[in-house]
Amino acid sequence: MEIEFKSNFVEQTREWEKAAKEAFKYHQLRKKYEELERFSLEKLKIISSHESSRSNKFQFLKYFQKGTIDYTAIPELKFMDLESYRRVSRIAWKLSRIK
Repeated sequence: MEIEFKSNFVEQTREWEKAAKEAFKYHQLRKKYEELERFSLEKLKIISSHESSRSNKFQFLKYFQKGTIDYTAIPELKFMDLESYRRVSRIAWKLSRIK
């Protein structure tokens, strides 16, 4: 991830601070709920003996996904310029708390 830093940050308004605080709170909540989801899924795996299972309202399917390709492990690609195969860049934003 390439992050653009500029030395001329502009101090923001109370409205900006409130919106940032709210976004940060929801980000933290999402992380907490993702952790709870992982715990619940692990519990389901154990209860279903690591096999696909179902009830009248839910199904829990076990399936296999192919692994990703490690392009750094392909010797022929080490000397190739792969930039022309790169997808279009996009702007990304990251909110973090200043300590």
